[in-house]
Amino acid sequence: MWKAPLVDDADAARALLDDFYETGDDSAFEASPDVARFYDEIVALDPVDDWDEGRDEDETPT
Repeated sequence: MWKAPLVDDADAARALLDDFYETGDDSAFEASPDVARFYDEIVALDPVDDWDEGRDEDETPT
């Protein structure tokens, strides 16, 4: 998930992600305290340590 840069089409978003996945370079993405705060709120509701409990390795998270 990212907040910026904003992109208007799926191909532009896919290109950003492809570059990131291939190189690990996240410089195209702008840091946002909102995203960090959102992550912290999600983890507070469902701690990361519990994410794999009771789930098969190939099962999609819910």
